[in-house]
Amino acid sequence: SPSLSTLRAPSPSPPSLRARVGHARARYAMCQNSTLSPLGKALLGLKPSSMEAWLESRKDTDILRVPGTAIAGKECYFNPFNMMTSRLSTFDLESKTASLNLTLAKQRLSGAFHVGVSEEYQASLCLLLKKLGKFPRECQCESHKDLSVTRVTWATRTADVVLSTRARELIEEMTALDTQLYDHARHLFIVDLREHGLECLLGRK
Repeated sequence: SPSLSTLRAPSPSPPSLRARVGHARARYAMCQNSTLSPLGKALLGLKPSSMEAWLESRKDTDILRVPGTAIAGKECYFNPFNMMTSRLSTFDLESKTASLNLTLAKQRLSGAFHVGVSEEYQASLCLLLKKLGKFPRECQCESHKDLSVTRVTWATRTADVVLSTRARELIEEMTALDTQLYDHARHLFIVDLREHGLECLLGRK
């Protein structure tokens, strides 16, 4: 099998999107990580007291700022308010602002060399490898083996994050644009899989 570290996709790096609840849980879990270096802890900010409290503290912040810029060092760097849409929209490094432009974010996804989704991790990797001219046996439809790759999780324990009813309500309120963007990304991904004859890989995690 090819080494992913030796492969190079066209720049910028191909985007991989995640369903909104999983995305918010992962960002919260990263801020709960006690194994980060002192610099990492300083950048991420203090550990939130709970996920619900973290979400409540973010819903009224200046959403047009780069996530964390206005509140770094307070409670958890990340701002889950339509974070994926913000990252894929207009980004101004000088003013450190990002506009929430769903149309532009969708256009950028549509023009990307490759779009993956975290919930279909194996299929996303196999599709990318095929586009790069590499197609290991593990990616063939009849294979029952997964690709052997290192999945960077930053030692987070997302599965341990318990969501209250209120936390789920807040995620729903704060990620309406991200939900539409993720649906668009998943559509692009499935169409791409079909065009490359890899729809059989759907469901491999």
